[in-house]
Amino acid sequence: MTAPGPASSHFAILVAIESDATRYRGDHAQRPRLLDASGAQQVLAHLASDLHALFPRHQHFTLSMPGALFDQTQVLRPGWPLFEALDALAQASPAAGPSLLGIGARVRCQFETFDAFARRDPHTAEGLPERYAAWTREYRQYLLTLAAHGVPLVQHLPGIDTPLQGNVLLESLPWSPDPDACGVTEQGCAELGVIAVTVVDGEQLLNYYPLNPRGLDEMHRQIREAGHAARGFAYPGRLLFDPASRCLVPYQI
Repeated sequence: MTAPGPASSHFAILVAIESDATRYRGDHAQRPRLLDASGAQQVLAHLASDLHALFPRHQHFTLSMPGALFDQTQVLRPGWPLFEALDALAQASPAAGPSLLGIGARVRCQFETFDAFARRDPHTAEGLPERYAAWTREYRQYLLTLAAHGVPLVQHLPGIDTPLQGNVLLESLPWSPDPDACGVTEQGCAELGVIAVTVVDGEQLLNYYPLNPRGLDEMHRQIREAGHAARGFAYPGRLLFDPASRCLVPYQI
């Protein structure tokens, strides 16, 4: 669960419920039954009871569950009211966690670089690396959970519908040459390991992000083959950024 932002009054909660234990794989597979109106009401009642037990101070709240949908192909079609409403809810709170939106048979995951996250973060620069690390931890957990259950997913950047391709995202930014800047800086923390790798390449700064576990080895191979480590390699064990621009920066030798 993620806390609401300063201007938000809702919590985003992901709840996974197995409503039918029917065997749906193997030689005698059967299609699980959909919940009818009565069954959905019972699930909501039990969920409301559990939420009240977890948060006893909250006596009144509205709970909606867009789970069992009739004519899903039409209702979840991009541009239709339900799709727009879910997308608006995902974007409503700047401090919310990773954005995941189900579209038909796949899940649409919104990946954010540090710089993009910093631009929408409403708080001061203090604590920004910790907030992005927490977001990254939650995002990676979502991806691992979806992959473990065989759920198809696509990743995209904020405001861009075109899915990200491959295992690595490369972000390029203008850079003023600095003789004290390390050639390769692994940005990360002890708990998550490498989150991004910042590379100095002439008058541009390259930020490599792994989009999945395979991306870590792939981006290291790309950096090694390009010869960027010739100007030094650093792993400071934290995210280095410029508080003024709120962008990742290389380690200073």
